[in-house]
Amino acid sequence: MGDSTVSKWSAGVGYQCAQIDGPVLSQTDLYLLNTELQLHPIMAGANHGFHLMFNLVTGSTGGFNPNDRDRDIPFSAKDEPATLPRVQDLIIITESSPWCTVVHNERGVTMGDVCSTIWKEYTENYVTDAEFNVLPPRLQEQVKRAATHNNASGAAWNMYYNTPAPNRYKRVDWLRDKYYFDGLSKKDSYSIQRLGFKAPNIFLEFYFRDHRRDRIYTYFSMGTVTRNRNWFTKDQESPQWLPTLHMPSPNHSEFRVPSIELGAQKRQEAPNGTTGLS
Repeated sequence: MGDSTVSKWSAGVGYQCAQIDGPVLSQTDLYLLNTELQLHPIMAGANHGFHLMFNLVTGSTGGFNPNDRDRDIPFSAKDEPATLPRVQDLIIITESSPWCTVVHNERGVTMGDVCSTIWKEYTENYVTDAEFNVLPPRLQEQVKRAATHNNASGAAWNMYYNTPAPNRYKRVDWLRDKYYFDGLSKKDSYSIQRLGFKAPNIFLEFYFRDHRRDRIYTYFSMGTVTRNRNWFTKDQESPQWLPTLHMPSPNHSEFRVPSIELGAQKRQEAPNGTTGLS
């Protein structure tokens, strides 16, 4: 008989896969069981043979081997589950923007689902005037320049990124030059700060700047490391001026992409007179 060993991260929902990682957990199942989720090594940045390169401007996904950076590798594992046990919903927040992304797949969220959903959220949605006005003038100018750069890059790749309406900017422009997805991590303290609660399927995502422009390859591990000298360290809190996201309580069976309510909320300056962004 041949080798019948099946990786626990194998794609699919067949019998062998079900024997390894169990059924797909719904939102209710996850909270009732209080199950800790294990991130796929690629999503966690722990796969030493493949470092994911996901461009939020063009939507292109690929990767490389850190020991052979000059050779691109296709993202062939995109159909593998993003977590084990498999879940129907992942909630993704980031210190780089005020928005929340909910990834849903009844058959279990895959890594491809994570990338495609984040890309659509950031390229198909515009920054509202209220959200844009939260930024100080210097960062507003940086977002404007990013929009010009991103529109040119998207057109060159012949991807979705179409010409935006005058004085309107997409969410990906908010990220400025940090539009490469760097993976997911758990940070319950930040989840509580942003959403008011923590949950097994809430993950924090990170971005980093265009390595081709800076000619820098940056790798990050789980710990206190500076992800970008102009941004935060993983253990630093985000600026307090970020808008509050209103999410359903943990016992709510459905999660929808929350709206950002700014209203009369005023931006709070950091102690040194800055916003914490640069």
